[in-house]
Amino acid sequence: MLRDWTVRFGSVRYSTPPGLVGQEAFVRVDGDELVIVVDLARVVRRPEWLQGPAGLAEVARHQLALPGRPVIDPAHYPNHPQEMDGSPRPPRPKPADDAGAAFLALGQGRSRG
Repeated sequence: MLRDWTVRFGSVRYSTPPGLVGQEAFVRVDGDELVIVVDLARVVRRPEWLQGPAGLAEVARHQLALPGRPVIDPAHYPNHPQEMDGSPRPPRPKPADDAGAAFLALGQGRSRG
């Protein structure tokens, strides 16, 4: 059951479109993609973007990712705060403990070059 706008598969969070919180979702792997499916017969209040006959329907498809790297489609969060240029605001990490706070205090890394 979707407790938020994501499903978890292989220790990775994948976003789902709005309006599905509380619904049961099924996932399957198709090649290198994760396919997220819901049963439209069980969706009582269908969002306007989700139309079609009752039965299983694909609602999202994402490239598979490694654990610790969530896959979030900005289109799934239409009211998410944005930067001035309209691009999604990057997430800000929040430390879980003092060690995490000390690590984040180191600042941005730099690439070798």
